[in-house]
Amino acid sequence: MDVGEKIKKTRLLKNMKQADLAEKADISRVAIGNYERNERTPTVDVIERIARALDVDPNYLMDWEEKYNPGGKLADEVKLLEQIESMFGCNAAELIDSFKNLNETGKSKAASYVSDLCEIEIYRNKQK
Repeated sequence: MDVGEKIKKTRLLKNMKQADLAEKADISRVAIGNYERNERTPTVDVIERIARALDVDPNYLMDWEEKYNPGGKLADEVKLLEQIESMFGCNAAELIDSFKNLNETGKSKAASYVSDLCEIEIYRNKQK
């Protein structure tokens, strides 16, 4: 379903007329009609205003969630990276990103280097 169909479907489910949506989103009724007929494509700003007026997420109207984040995978990865950074510091995610680009030999060498660094006093965290 395209953006125009989603706007119209959602508007009708909310028992709104085009004029109601136009007023609530501060957009002309003619523009709403053009978007619903897919004669024009709304800008991101307009999508956000329409979504707010319809009380839905803009991602729903534009299919951004499935197009750019299939199955919510991206959100899960972002949460995981945030957890890693909160546990290990701000460079941890960058280190993991670099680590995943290494082949098995490179990963083994990197692990060995980290192990060696842990043995050197000046590189260790101070224990409280």
